[in-house]
Amino acid sequence: MINGQEVRRLTENVRFVKTDKVILTDNASQYLKEDVLHLNGNTIMISGPDTLTCDSMVYWSNLDSIFAKGDIRFVHGPNRGMFGDEMEIQYEDSLVKMIRVLKNAFAYNDLNLRINKDGPYLHFRDEMTSREMIAYFEGEYISHLKLMNMASTLYHVVDDSLLAGENDSSGDTIRIDFHEGAIKRIQVQGGALGEFNPEVN
Repeated sequence: MINGQEVRRLTENVRFVKTDKVILTDNASQYLKEDVLHLNGNTIMISGPDTLTCDSMVYWSNLDSIFAKGDIRFVHGPNRGMFGDEMEIQYEDSLVKMIRVLKNAFAYNDLNLRINKDGPYLHFRDEMTSREMIAYFEGEYISHLKLMNMASTLYHVVDDSLLAGENDSSGDTIRIDFHEGAIKRIQVQGGALGEFNPEVN
C-alpha cells in the first residue's frame, strides 16, 4: 500500500499483454485503482506495426497514453521513426493519434528511389530535427508535423518516381503538411533558409 493505494511490484522479465499491446520491462509498479504502470529499465512496447524502446515509461491504461524517458526510439512501421529524450504518445482506437518529443527531437522517413529509369533502387532518408517536435496522425498516416526551436529538414524531391534532388531548409519553426504520408507543403518561420540541390544526373 502506498498512500492508501494498492500497488503491485514486478521484477525480472516483466511482461504485460493487452489486446493491442505487449509491454516488456525489467521492473514495474502497477497502481491498481488507477490502472497506471510505471516501468523502468530496458522497456519495449510493441503495438501493431509500431515499436517503442526507452529507459523508463509511464502508461495510463484508461487514457491509452504514454510518457517515455531516456534514449527513446519510436519506429512507426517499416520506414518511419522518431527519436528523443522525452516523448508523449496518445492513442485512439489502437492507432497513434499524437506524438510529442520534448527534448532533442529527430524524425526520419526512409525511401527507395531510382536516379534514372533503368538504374537500381537506392536508399535515401528524409530527416527532420529540432529541440521539440509534435506530430498528428489521421488513421495510419501522419497528417501534420511541427518542429520548434532550431528546426531543420532535409527531404528528397521525387519527380515521376525518380529522384529530382534534395530540399534543405531551416528556421525557428517548421510546419510540414502531409497527404497520405507524403510531404505536401513546408512552411518555415523565423530565420528561414532554404536550398534545393538538384540530382546531378
